[in-house]
Amino acid sequence: MEKPFLKTMIITETGILSALGLVLAGIKFFQLPNGGSISFSSFPILLLTARRGTKAGIAGGLVFGFLSLIRRPFVVHPLQFFLDYPIAYATLGISGLIPWNSRVKMLGSILGGSSLRLICHFLAGVVFFSKPQDTIWAAVMISFTYNATFLIPEAILCFLLADQLRLKCPNLTERK
Repeated sequence: MEKPFLKTMIITETGILSALGLVLAGIKFFQLPNGGSISFSSFPILLLTARRGTKAGIAGGLVFGFLSLIRRPFVVHPLQFFLDYPIAYATLGISGLIPWNSRVKMLGSILGGSSLRLICHFLAGVVFFSKPQDTIWAAVMISFTYNATFLIPEAILCFLLADQLRLKCPNLTERK
């Protein structure tokens, strides 16, 4: 059983890092039409997951997903809403299964969580954003290309930032 102080600390950290993700989402390196952008927005959730584990990471991802919806909503269907917002960011929390105690594990953790997020956005793109004249194969290729164009570079940037943070301030990236 967790001590009340520790539980309060985790809840506070989850809120702060989720809000930081929202702030970082506004600082974009690159913006695609229809919403995709390269930023450090997912880094705070990945850091939360590294520090506090899968449960806190999923909770932080859900909070961040809902905050993102408030900032820039783009909803065409209830299922698309869940795939593109809370579920996509909550999947980043799965990266907490791999602690950041080595560079290779950190890379695997970030790529794993980011890949799950990519799958969510990809599925939403195929189902809800393909055109009626698109074949299934065309819808798959368009959705994957669009989403990979910003999510892969974002994952790489998050890894580079995490690597520097782990080297300079290892106590910030250690599992608590």
